[in-house]
Amino acid sequence: MIITINNEKNLPDEQVPPGYENYHIPGAAIKSFTGPFGILFVQEVVIGNARLLYVMVHTKTGVSFEMITGTVISCLLISLQGNWRFYTAQLGRQQLKEAHCNFLYTPGFEGSCVFDENNDYALLVVEYPTASLYEKWQNYPSLEMIAKQLLKEKPFLLFAQSPLAGASVMELAVRVVQSSYFPSPRNFHINQVDNLLSAVCVQAANQYKQPQRFSTEEIEAIHAAKIFIDKNLHRHYTYSEIAQQVALNRQKLRIGFKALFGKGLYEYLLYERLTIAKMQLEQSRKPVKQIAQYAGYHNTSNFCTAFRKMFGTTPNQLRQSVKQ
Repeated sequence: MIITINNEKNLPDEQVPPGYENYHIPGAAIKSFTGPFGILFVQEVVIGNARLLYVMVHTKTGVSFEMITGTVISCLLISLQGNWRFYTAQLGRQQLKEAHCNFLYTPGFEGSCVFDENNDYALLVVEYPTASLYEKWQNYPSLEMIAKQLLKEKPFLLFAQSPLAGASVMELAVRVVQSSYFPSPRNFHINQVDNLLSAVCVQAANQYKQPQRFSTEEIEAIHAAKIFIDKNLHRHYTYSEIAQQVALNRQKLRIGFKALFGKGLYEYLLYERLTIAKMQLEQSRKPVKQIAQYAGYHNTSNFCTAFRKMFGTTPNQLRQSVKQ
């Protein structure tokens, strides 16, 4: 990406600006520029298939940043501070107010951002692979037509008018920014990025006034069930117990979870448990029996059978291949 500040192409050398050390995210690359305009500060980290950019701007004078990139951009934008005004050759003039969000897709990007003097701005950008977005949006009945826009490879915004981000979206956005990252992201971080995408999808599904199979309250309850499962992967709950936790009908939870997330509730639970077990086998020396118990299996033999069915190898064979 080429960035020009106030038409000055020769930017200052990269450096961490004084007073910004507390914003450093371990495991993230830092890029910052200082000058008469103020400070431009960017942190970047790759989480699974997603790429996070945390952008902060402190202005002393009015300033414009011009950006050009030839790569495909499909990203979630959330303004954590300040009103972001930008112009793109593909989509025209746009504005993202503080605490608002939107999704932007464009095969290439050419545009500019304009900032007022003596202001602070903070923006979270989460870039998802186009294929992942298409798969996720198809799980929401009211977003199927929007998902097809991705196949046309034409620039578009998910929302015509950037909406106020919901409480769950903002909570997850702040959590993502405040998390400590490492070169090899843990399953926790990948879940946070996926949960953030799901939370925005729920909000978008509510905003598009097309016939829906589930009410807004039911969609939110189903999403809450997923969050509850993610927090209690090592424990076993029945459908009825989970449904009671989120105040939803058991049958509606069963059908809705499959519709929204593409997997049945227990299928999703099994996949998450065994994925974590696989990481523990690869990255620790814990006994297989202990890993099996944490994954919810009291019988190690049943754990080994389920593991081989999903990954095509037994836990011991996997650990042996890692040693080799």
